[in-house]
Amino acid sequence: LPQRRQPTFEKPCCVTMLVPRRAFSAALPALLLSTRSPAAEPSTVDRIRLPAPSRTVAVGDLHGDCDAFVNVLRTAGLVDATARWTGGDAVLVQCGDVLDRGPQEAECLALLRSLKMQAAAAGGRVVTLLGNHEVLNACGVTSFVSEAGATAFGEPRALAFRPGGALARELAGWPVVCVVGDTCFVHAGLTPEVATPIRAAAANTAAARWLSGDEPL
Repeated sequence: LPQRRQPTFEKPCCVTMLVPRRAFSAALPALLLSTRSPAAEPSTVDRIRLPAPSRTVAVGDLHGDCDAFVNVLRTAGLVDATARWTGGDAVLVQCGDVLDRGPQEAECLALLRSLKMQAAAAGGRVVTLLGNHEVLNACGVTSFVSEAGATAFGEPRALAFRPGGALARELAGWPVVCVVGDTCFVHAGLTPEVATPIRAAAANTAAARWLSGDEPL
């Protein structure tokens, strides 16, 4: 069999458009257009490029609906009746927008944390990408938060995901762009100007440093 060609990002191909393009805050385009050199400060999210697994499952826009998320995972054969990982070496890519709208945001985050550990122990991987709603929350925008979500994280929602805080530092480990096998995953999409190795890596680095509170956007 011919070897799989590794993606080069040189052409706007292999970009999976999983959700409709929406109005982003000013922050996400700034991250994508960052010119910061990823080589200046190595990070685990500079370039997430995983070899092709036996199976890849991508799920986007959970928006605080953990019950629906579990149903999707069960249908895909990634978890059992108790929401424990059964996917073996499969890769699950959650394509962003875990936050806002629904009342089960905390449950979604808790499940993703658990599945990341379980999948890794079984030889698989769970990758969570940043969506515009994660960025909006880090910017203090609460327009899309449900009544339950307003108090779900123990402090005023406008502060809960502020850069440098515990939740934002967790989001700092979520890349903007990742490649699994020969497919590039991102929330919404990439323009040809951004779809290069240097720009993709710089976007991941810029997002991580901003959310960690290390430097302003």
